[in-house]
Amino acid sequence: MFKALLSALLLSCLAQAQLAPTVPSPARPAQPAAPAPAVEVPPNAPVITINGFCPDAPANTDPKSPECKTIVTRAQFEKLIDTLNAKMPPQARQNVANDYAKMLVLSSEAKKRGLEDTQRYKDLVNFVKMQVAAQELLHSIQDQSKPSDAEIAKYYDDNKAKYEEISLKRVFLPRNSPGAKPTDPKPTDEELKAEGEKIRTRLAAGEDFDKVQQEIYTAKGYKSPPPPTSIPNWRRDAVPPAQASLFDLKQGELSPVMVEPAGAYVYQITEKKITPLDSVKSEIQSQLGSQKMRAEMDSLTSSIKPDLNETYFRGFSGSPMGPGMVGPANASPRVNRMPSPAAQTSSAPKAAAPKASTQQQ
Repeated sequence: MFKALLSALLLSCLAQAQLAPTVPSPARPAQPAAPAPAVEVPPNAPVITINGFCPDAPANTDPKSPECKTIVTRAQFEKLIDTLNAKMPPQARQNVANDYAKMLVLSSEAKKRGLEDTQRYKDLVNFVKMQVAAQELLHSIQDQSKPSDAEIAKYYDDNKAKYEEISLKRVFLPRNSPGAKPTDPKPTDEELKAEGEKIRTRLAAGEDFDKVQQEIYTAKGYKSPPPPTSIPNWRRDAVPPAQASLFDLKQGELSPVMVEPAGAYVYQITEKKITPLDSVKSEIQSQLGSQKMRAEMDSLTSSIKPDLNETYFRGFSGSPMGPGMVGPANASPRVNRMPSPAAQTSSAPKAAAPKASTQQQ
């Protein structure tokens, strides 16, 4: 029970520490720093107090006395949080505080019982040290993989077409009608295209996109509002491949009728522009950083292909096992698996947790 509970607490803290992705995806901004407390708390003020726990007190100290307490100050706790993940959100910090208090008590009891002297304990510590060292290496590689401003600017200049944006007006002619039965025939592509050409002629004559779109939905029998006709700031990577030719149109030009499984579309380009470098700098930084990190990791691990004894590993479950797989959870101590470079987080431990102080008042 003891080792199960301690493992659960440790895994919980590690999970809380790994909430922020190291390399944010291009479409997502980096996670902002956690907000400061609404009320300023001095660095030496207690933020965790464990009453009845004073392992460093004299041997005759009564655990029930007011003097028996362990205090973790704000400075000590924030050192731990900075080690795990400086951007940890407030609720996760509170969860870590609760778990950390329990681990202080349980680890002290484990020491009293001599568990730190067992071979199992030493073997687990050695394994965890390898994990931490590997995570620190990934963290170091990540830091070294950050591209320079010059590299970011060069990538932007070499790929400006990728950052071209268009704003459009659109009319959509749905293939299906809300009251149609599954057995009812659906319009063919040719029929949709012919109907779309009539719509395009109306738009070319200057009819309002919203008015035409509403008429289409009303004629089809839709009771719900039609989709918006204005689409701002479409990038190439957001446009379906079948509609990539929209970027070849001039401002103000109508597209041909585009027939797809859902229906037919007619577009008009209302604006074309290039996204400024400042708006995509963090995106490029993440992309280039990921590429550099992946290349570095490939150079270190691509040649690592362990040969596993299939007879041995298959014996745990009776089923074939693929390369790199391990036995079921009950075949070995439960430990965190080594994260892939893409999943590695900035929360990798960087230093030992701060030692709590014991106060006797």
